[in-house]
Amino acid sequence: EEDKVTVEGWASSGGTIGFISIEGEGIVGSYCVADKIRDETKIVIQELKERGVDITMLTGDQRQAALGVAQQIGLNESDVRSDLLPEEKLTAIQEMVDDCKGQKKCGRLKKVMMVGDGVNDAP
Repeated sequence: EEDKVTVEGWASSGGTIGFISIEGEGIVGSYCVADKIRDETKIVIQELKERGVDITMLTGDQRQAALGVAQQIGLNESDVRSDLLPEEKLTAIQEMVDDCKGQKKCGRLKKVMMVGDGVNDAP
């Protein structure tokens, strides 16, 4: 039971969990791998929101891990789209572009910008 609580904690903090097993013995260990969030990320997101920038996180991570990261960096659950393949990220970006064509925000035409880490961010 203690191991289950530990693993659930890892998942909710944004980690990806793996298990180690030995044939005939079952699971003998578990581990968690997570990207380090840059120290300035939460501040930058807060400043962008204060300037009226809408932010959506598109990620291939599982929902629970994505929400764990979102919580750490100041995004709401509604700002997160998870479990996406690279092609689905591209489709989501195109949908955002199509949705904002001709729309104005703060007197300017809305634009869509994509920032990624370069890993699995292109189809």
